[in-house]
Amino acid sequence: MRYNSGETAPKTGSYKVVNENGREVNRVYLNEGDTFPPTSCSQCHYED
Repeated sequence: MRYNSGETAPKTGSYKVVNENGREVNRVYLNEGDTFPPTSCSQCHYED
């Protein structure tokens, strides 16, 4: 599943930060209901 900054995490867990080329560039741990923080690049998104 794909998530963007500002969206709400549907479950507690680790989420990958993925760049425009599909490469994992970071990971964040969020609790259910937390807001996804801004990413380091404008084209990045989160995946579980």
